[in-house]
Amino acid sequence: MFVADPSDPDAPSNLVENVAEIDGHLADALAAGQPDWFVAGLRAFRYPMLWEAVVTLVAPDEPAPSDQPASVAEHLARHVNHVLVNTAEGRSIRPDGGTPVLDSPVTARHAQPGAVLLVDGIGRDAALIDTDPDVVGWGTEVDGSIVLVVLPRDRVPLVDLRLTSLAT
Repeated sequence: MFVADPSDPDAPSNLVENVAEIDGHLADALAAGQPDWFVAGLRAFRYPMLWEAVVTLVAPDEPAPSDQPASVAEHLARHVNHVLVNTAEGRSIRPDGGTPVLDSPVTARHAQPGAVLLVDGIGRDAALIDTDPDVVGWGTEVDGSIVLVVLPRDRVPLVDLRLTSLAT
């Protein structure tokens, strides 16, 4: 759930375009006595979502074509494409009803070094993919894990990119 102005979460600028339709479903759910978890889920739909904005890969799981572990840039490109397929309207097609294909997928070659991603208060060298018109992505390695961040381009100025590890 993304709230641009937390001081007034119900301000129209924080809500999705079809909030009236969602509010109708919410009213129906409340009238029908739906469980709290269901009502909370409907309330969350009133706000824009950031599709898998932060992903952590504990161990690289797919070998690159050279049988070497995939690089941060390769994982970042895959994640950027995954977010685009699922969020960028009109950017993908399903040939023969199969797996969606992007009109302009990014590759590891689009990743540029020299970016910094702040994780647990430490600036980490990161790869940056800033070539797509819809999203921007960062990727870094932290203690053997790969951390990926992909955000809609228009949300980047509104998001604090400081990440914090969760204790396990």
